[in-house]
Amino acid sequence: PKHRFGFPYSNDFCEKQFGCSAEKVVELLEPFMVEDRSERLTKIVEDRIFDIVPVVEGLYDLGNIAAVCRTVEGLGIGTIHIITGDGKYKQSARTTQGSHKWLQSQRWESTKDCLSTAKSDGYKVVVTDLEAAVSLDEIDWTQKTLLLFGNEHAGVSEEAKELADQR
Repeated sequence: PKHRFGFPYSNDFCEKQFGCSAEKVVELLEPFMVEDRSERLTKIVEDRIFDIVPVVEGLYDLGNIAAVCRTVEGLGIGTIHIITGDGKYKQSARTTQGSHKWLQSQRWESTKDCLSTAKSDGYKVVVTDLEAAVSLDEIDWTQKTLLLFGNEHAGVSEEAKELADQR
């Protein structure tokens, strides 16, 4: 599947999935929705943020991924990207508590592919790095921004640091 950054549901997506435009999908489904629910969904989609994309790189504890999903959804961000790395995980009983239903998620096998694609889509890459930390106030959030978090043991990879626009 093609990886994307930003708003994930273009007309191309709807036409491939449903055989018609996004407007046509809404037009066909709207008569079956309760008005309050339709208004709530419209407001949620309109308020979602797709210009800030959190990315987690090689997290080990699945409970931490669930925690990130809950936080991201709570902040109104509409997507999360996950770089799986070696794919070794610690199982966890913690859950996303339903937040995953409101998030578009994208998995990557490679840090380089993820960050290169983000840059080609116009995103500035900011990685969390305790050795070169900048204040959140120093980040220009008016630009499309990918914010990468490293894993629990080693932080972000050297590859991510090298590809970063800001650390």
